[in-house]
Amino acid sequence: RICLRDGFAVDLFVPNVKSLEVAKYIVKALPYDRLYYYGTDRPIHVSYGPEQNRKITYMRFSHAHQRYFPSNRSSVNFLGSNG
Repeated sequence: RICLRDGFAVDLFVPNVKSLEVAKYIVKALPYDRLYYYGTDRPIHVSYGPEQNRKITYMRFSHAHQRYFPSNRSSVNFLGSNG
């Protein structure tokens, strides 16, 4: 046991498929606890656990600050986005 939340996580990247397409599929069709989306050409971080919060965090990179900034999204908002 690593943390009290119990569950599993994976960083996922599918060659030749945009990460936005993979993330939208996960949001529409699969159970998950949290999903972190870093951009269409970056891996997706997905966790699965007993809480099943279905929380989506959109990580936007700031060139000015040279780091990612989190923004929580609803599934409706995320599914309507273009990445």
